[in-house]
Amino acid sequence: MVSKELATIFASAAGAGALAYAARWAQQLSARAAAAEGALAAAQAALQHEKENRAMERRGRTNAEKQLRYVRMQLAAAEAPVAAAGADANGAAAGPAAADGRAEGGAADAAAAAGPDCAGDEEQDCLGAAASSVAGVRGAHPPISVFPFRPIGYLQTCFSTRNGTPRQPLLVPSARSVLRLAPYVPADCLEGLQQYSHCWVLYIFHANTNMPRVIANATSARGVGAPAPTSFKAKIQVPRLNGGKMGVLATRTPHRPAPIGLSVAKVLGVEGNRLILGGADIVDGSPVLDIKPYVPFCDSLPGAVAPPWVQVEAADEPLKLSNVVVPPAVEAQVDAVWRAQRRGSVYDSSADALTLIKEV
Repeated sequence: MVSKELATIFASAAGAGALAYAARWAQQLSARAAAAEGALAAAQAALQHEKENRAMERRGRTNAEKQLRYVRMQLAAAEAPVAAAGADANGAAAGPAAADGRAEGGAADAAAAAGPDCAGDEEQDCLGAAASSVAGVRGAHPPISVFPFRPIGYLQTCFSTRNGTPRQPLLVPSARSVLRLAPYVPADCLEGLQQYSHCWVLYIFHANTNMPRVIANATSARGVGAPAPTSFKAKIQVPRLNGGKMGVLATRTPHRPAPIGLSVAKVLGVEGNRLILGGADIVDGSPVLDIKPYVPFCDSLPGAVAPPWVQVEAADEPLKLSNVVVPPAVEAQVDAVWRAQRRGSVYDSSADALTLIKEV
């Protein structure tokens, strides 16, 4: 009987000890969990702080790099006309290609003279110096006003003069043009363009009668940002307004503040570094600045409106022709000319060339 009582007492004591041990273990686990949560919160706070520091550093670096590029662009834009003028004066007999190469080299030297590329331990010092000096540069010069771009190529078209060139694109669908890329533009730049039906052509109105004055004003030695004399009229007479005038920016006149043309053309094919176009209204020899694919969903706006005088064809069109008749003798002459030059012709037959003549 005593043994059973002792066993009961020992069992109760053991159970109480186990419960006490379990309670102590639970307290230790809770303390460890709280410590771990505190350490995790501290680590997360430190990580967030480091991320913010890195972001601030990147923003500062980006701003400094932008300012450094601005300084270099200022210097290159300021010295490029001087380099080009010197090249023209010293090497006129060498031809335009050599002068163009020297002008490019002069611009590159001017950009390099702005300072070495930032690298290594000196990077922050270099960027910091640019950041501290750019304010003075911007104060001395207004924003860059001259950007010396080079054409990506020149357009060979069937319109040799301004007179006779269509007034708008696609009015002469049979017109053919060939853009041959310049040697410094890889032919791979045209890859994929044949997947589009049309493209935009950005070019220079090089045949403008006032183009020499425009170039002289842009490359004069007055300094970058200096006001240039006006080389164009703010308003022009619009033929369909019976002598009425419109601002040049409300028309498509070639005589503009920046004589850049924009035309849409049909993509007929890509052959190496040659782009063959149809329907372009561009004069032969025009320097091309860029080619962009025509994207219907954003380039075609069904709800767009224009003034009444802007129509495909006015009812009282002064030079409207209802029909063009070509005598057989002239057809024979066209065929003979095409056969003599068909190897270099962009037309598959003399009949195609004759269609062009009728459309023009």
